[in-house]
Amino acid sequence: MKETTAGSSYSNSGMRLNKVNQLTDLRKKRHFACRFFLFSAIVIATLVFHASFVPAAADDLAEPVMLMDFETVVAGSPAEHLLQHKKLTLAPGEGVGNSAGLRAEYRGYHRGSERIVRQLPLPGFGLEFSLNYDVRFDEDFQFVSGGKLLGLGPRKHITGGRPIVPEGWSARVMFRAGGVPELYIYHQDMRGRYGDHGVVVQPFLFEKERFHAVSLHVRVNDPHDAANGFAYLYVDGKLIERFENLRLRDAAGDDTLINKFMFSSFHGGHEPEWAPKDADGNYATVHATFDNIAVYEGERVREAPGH
Repeated sequence: MKETTAGSSYSNSGMRLNKVNQLTDLRKKRHFACRFFLFSAIVIATLVFHASFVPAAADDLAEPVMLMDFETVVAGSPAEHLLQHKKLTLAPGEGVGNSAGLRAEYRGYHRGSERIVRQLPLPGFGLEFSLNYDVRFDEDFQFVSGGKLLGLGPRKHITGGRPIVPEGWSARVMFRAGGVPELYIYHQDMRGRYGDHGVVVQPFLFEKERFHAVSLHVRVNDPHDAANGFAYLYVDGKLIERFENLRLRDAAGDDTLINKFMFSSFHGGHEPEWAPKDADGNYATVHATFDNIAVYEGERVREAPGH
């Protein structure tokens, strides 16, 4: 009987011990689970907190101050203003990705090709802007000795060999013989009567029958008597040419800042050898197509054709 009683006591003690151990294990598991969930909550909250303060990419935030994609042309819009020129026409299906584009007709004559010039004011003034556009030189296009493309300027832009003035300058892109892209800058310290070129960073040639993305990034010197302005030319996202330490202006005021988009495109020069001609030596008409013309504040480099 004693042995039975002793066995029962031992058995009861063992059961109590097992229950205690089970409770202890359960408390440990609950404690671990609470710590795990608390740690997870802290991590998630930290990530959300930091994410709320991470700025979005500049490309996601920036909106153009001027945009022309030629899909919808509204009365009074910049695109409608360009289309008032008789040598610029809307070209459905001829833009990037079979969208609508802007077709330019370059008609040869004794000074190169007839001028296609339209100046559009930007909705404000600024020290630094980027002009982006896509261009395709058609199969019939002749680069000849070169010509002008699009650019930026102040209210009183200087082109055509006119004398420089303190408040006047311009920054445009050129095409040269063989399709070489080039900067063409009128500034306060020009070496001659006509615009200067920058330093070539890497050689490049425009190819006909395909779109290229052109980006012109310009900053006006600030203050006006400093030589710290610049112009950078990119094609398809690659830096092609740079012009630094520029004195674009030599006067202060809003009128000397970037305020104008310049559609200023033609062959020339001012002599017949700049003109496109047919096989018989007669003046010829050639074409190029533009699309997605956009102006942004600050730096904006287009990597490939498109917005």
